Amino acid sequence: MSWPTDALDRVLTKVDDSMLRIKSYAERAETQMAAGNVSTSQIINLRNHLLREHTILTELQSYPGLAAYAQNQKGDQALDVTAEFMAVKGAITNVTDNIESTMPKNASGYLLMTKFTATGTSDRTFSSEQTATLRELLNTLIATVE
Repeated sequence: MSWPTDALDRVLTKVDDSMLRIKSYAERAETQMAAGNVSTSQIINLRNHLLREHTILTELQSYPGLAAYAQNQKGDQALDVTAEFMAVKGAITNVTDNIESTMPKNASGYLLMTKFTATGTSDRTFSSEQTATLRELLNTLIATVE
């Protein structure tokens, strides 16, 4: 007999943790953007966080036996684990693609995010009107996680 490691349980816990981080981070970002100006740094941090979570989900998604284990643990035999992963990852990609395509940059692709001031530097900010499409995409992402 081999030692039971409960590896699938740990993998499913990591998936759940990642999903919760994604939802929580997206909700906070959407709330901040709706409330007023946000800095370029905040938006870039959102992008980077979501890209890390996308990578985590991609790695965990291929774990052997995860789909059947998740269905049993969640008590839902109709749960299409692959479709759920793809929905979340697709929504993340929509958010990060929007950030990358709308962030001001120069002809070489360098971000235009900071300017000199009399006392130092200042980040470019974006109003809630300027982040409206991004917020819609965040709400779509939030809706993919219960």
